[in-house]
Amino acid sequence: MIKLGDEEFTLEGMNVPTDNDMTKKHVPDLEAPKRVKAGEPFTLKIKVGGFDGVEHPSLLGHWINWVVLYAGLRPVARVYFYPPMTDGYEVTLQITLEKTTIFVAQAWCNLHGLWESHETEVSVIGGKVEEKPKEEEEEDEEEESEEKPKEEESEEKPEESG
Repeated sequence: MIKLGDEEFTLEGMNVPTDNDMTKKHVPDLEAPKRVKAGEPFTLKIKVGGFDGVEHPSLLGHWINWVVLYAGLRPVARVYFYPPMTDGYEVTLQITLEKTTIFVAQAWCNLHGLWESHETEVSVIGGKVEEKPKEEEEEDEEEESEEKPKEEESEEKPEESG
């Protein structure tokens, strides 16, 4: 474990998200919808750095070398970056799922080692997959029951003759 001021990181193992500047410029962030339809492509974005204005450099002596996206334990994509041509570290991928999947990304900094994102779960609806969580079903039912009386009220109004 190496300590720079109040920031700790390791060059020998996995660095995980904490609330410090090293994390803000090294940990990959995943942006994906919470639910998708089975077999339909969706966009998943991976971004390294730039959080709270803390950018990771893209210099010949210090850069993010690559980012890997995992679906569970299975690698899905690996993207390489080459300084100084890379301006920021952002990747957009088109993904298609048949079942609910947990994604994790890892990034390699040439000076500060391996960094891992938080887990991001994408639930799949339709086909051979899980249904909506009960909480969401209850919310949908509440919305429907709120809408029905309004429709019934409009149907029950007698027509006025003039």
